[in-house]
Amino acid sequence: MEFGRGTGSLVPGIRHWKPDVAFVAERERGCRAALERDLGAAYPARQAVAADGSAGSVILGRHPLRGTAGVPGTLGMPGAVADVRGHAVRLQLAHPLPPPPRQVGVRRREPGRLRQSTAADPAAPTVLAGDFNASQDHAAFRRLLDTGLQDAARPAGHDRAPSRPARTARGDPDMTWT
Repeated sequence: MEFGRGTGSLVPGIRHWKPDVAFVAERERGCRAALERDLGAAYPARQAVAADGSAGSVILGRHPLRGTAGVPGTLGMPGAVADVRGHAVRLQLAHPLPPPPRQVGVRRREPGRLRQSTAADPAAPTVLAGDFNASQDHAAFRRLLDTGLQDAARPAGHDRAPSRPARTARGDPDMTWT
């Protein structure tokens, strides 16, 4: 959402594609108001971390969602459980901090928490979506995939596209660029 600047495209996109669930990271105040005003009736179920700037996030659902504790992080990472045809499916929004240069500990901590959450019940159907601030060139992201998750960007051929400014990670020892 780039600090909410993508709101003008988000609402029409959700209206067009009509997903049952939408994961929205960086849901700042204006985005929050637009989602309530324009999509509140169509997406009445919400699990959110209410915060301003890049820290606010929400999982929107057409059908009921049961809230979970989510994953603790600097940026909001709410969790929920959806009933899909009688099966519980875990939903977790991912938004670990972007990798600050020369701060490997920060880079590993929040993806590590996402990994622990996913690995806690590997048999449970899980959807982990959001802004990972990483690509498969990021070691902590690959460790997250080692839990059995599949990178949805891979079939589309975008598994090496970073979701953060490349200028922040060049030359960092925990990042390998191809």
